Amino acid sequence: MQIINKKKLIFILLFLICIPACSRVNTRLFEVNIINPIPESVKNIHIVKDRSSMHGVLYINFEVNRKDLNLIITKNNLKKVNQIPTIIQQVFKNNPWGKTLGTAMKDEIFGKIIRGKYEWHAFYLFVDNNEVYCIKN
Repeated sequence: MQIINKKKLIFILLFLICIPACSRVNTRLFEVNIINPIPESVKNIHIVKDRSSMHGVLYINFEVNRKDLNLIITKNNLKKVNQIPTIIQQVFKNNPWGKTLGTAMKDEIFGKIIRGKYEWHAFYLFVDNNEVYCIKN
């Protein structure tokens, strides 16, 4: 009887340790790639690092209030755009989450493309009410 209790206790302890560790990985990627410190209203962060594209795409969706969204936009020097550039549409096609993201682009789009000598990088936010879908390449 005592052995079963020890196994349960070990499982519970490992589970409790894993929860903060797993969430820390997500918040760390968010801090490094979006904004640090993370604004208080940001919640339900979901991150996928996809290497199926040439540069590897970071896909993040999260909820945020408008004030903190404006802070993220300002801090990352993003501009409001009316159309999705062709190069970003290609990123959607090359990644499994692209079809899901395509249906979410309803309200506003903010972004930028940085063209380097050898490669380009992009950072786009697709806003649907308080839900934000982000791609960073």
